[in-house]
Amino acid sequence: MKAPSIRARLQLWLLPSMVLILGAFSVFDFHRAIEPVEAAYDTALADTAFAVSARLRADKGLVALDLNEQSVALLRTDLIDRIFFRVISPSGETLAGDSGLKGPANIAGVTFFDATFQGKPVRGVAYPVAMPSGVSVVLVAETTIKRNQARRDMIAARLVQDFSVVLFAILVVDRKSTRL
Repeated sequence: MKAPSIRARLQLWLLPSMVLILGAFSVFDFHRAIEPVEAAYDTALADTAFAVSARLRADKGLVALDLNEQSVALLRTDLIDRIFFRVISPSGETLAGDSGLKGPANIAGVTFFDATFQGKPVRGVAYPVAMPSGVSVVLVAETTIKRNQARRDMIAARLVQDFSVVLFAILVVDRKSTRL
């Protein structure tokens, strides 16, 4: 039986090592890359909740929301995802929005949450607002279509990069070791 050539041994040694190393770095790079994207989406949710909270008014011990239909339509406008919101009075009454939207049980400051609403996964934010009669809560949530698409795009880009590196290594080893 003939011993494998140096080229074959190099390929057998280099390729699995490269795939393993690239795989590990890909996971690390993906998490590093997706964090700012997730943070940007979360910031947009928090900004929306903050804008809605600015329309809360207290009058004679009652909390009211000064938000007209055009503002609600604008709030819900998104080309890709569906946006939901709910404003809850200190007594637990829904002042506006989607009454079935539930936030986290314990809210300490701005709190982000993942949930299911109307059968769809959503990412949301709960924004507590101190009012004279207690704490009101503004909930804003959106479906996760854009977030999931960003994840898929990042994974695809990373796989193309990794495949290119492995292919380049194969070609280099094959080309440079033809005389071995």
